[in-house]
Amino acid sequence: SRGACPKVSWVRLPLSAFPPIMVDRGDMEMEIEAKETVSGLFCTADEKTQTQFEFVGEHKGGYECQRQYVYVGDNNGEFQKRNVREWMNWRPRISTVFCLALVVGAIAGLWQSRGFGVFGPACAFEDCMCGFEKWDDAKKISCCQHNGMGCPPDNSVMPFPGVGKLVSPLEGCASSCQFKGVAATCSARIIFASQHRFGMDPNKCVSAHTLVKGQCSFCSTCLVENTGCLNVVR
Repeated sequence: SRGACPKVSWVRLPLSAFPPIMVDRGDMEMEIEAKETVSGLFCTADEKTQTQFEFVGEHKGGYECQRQYVYVGDNNGEFQKRNVREWMNWRPRISTVFCLALVVGAIAGLWQSRGFGVFGPACAFEDCMCGFEKWDDAKKISCCQHNGMGCPPDNSVMPFPGVGKLVSPLEGCASSCQFKGVAATCSARIIFASQHRFGMDPNKCVSAHTLVKGQCSFCSTCLVENTGCLNVVR
């Protein structure tokens, strides 16, 4: 087989300067690397061009190996030159990173506006049934005035007229609501309304439950079936 040509510099000379010299046959190649930074729409990369010489047959190539590959004229040599391009070290453009950050920020803002946090549902400002330990002063005032929850002990902020005030820990049907000066649990209010206001209603427990939830919004945590209310028409 042919031996490899020494790895020295490559030159292209006219045929008259270097007449063809035959060498032992065999695949020979030598690589010359040329690096260049190239840019795409979103990324940049380092482009490496390798110049390789391969045996193509006697008097079929344009180069001859004479201690170096020398251009001897088309179809006068045994090797042909070809360029191999490679891309490496891909990296995003700064503008691409900036655009991605804007997209992620927009999605996160939309997600948050729909009532969701990064890792799950978030507590919206108008939602007074969650995130109690994270309420700021503005939310405490709003929830007290509109839902009767989180009101200060000194009564410096009070619920609006027609809004019941939570005067006990939030405990479902056992939660105590102060409405029109009377404090009673959610279940007691529902049972009382079912007997005295909706006594002739075949769905009096559901009707009473709806009424009490309108007066004391936090009584929504009290399910009708847990109140002890009986749909018995009297």
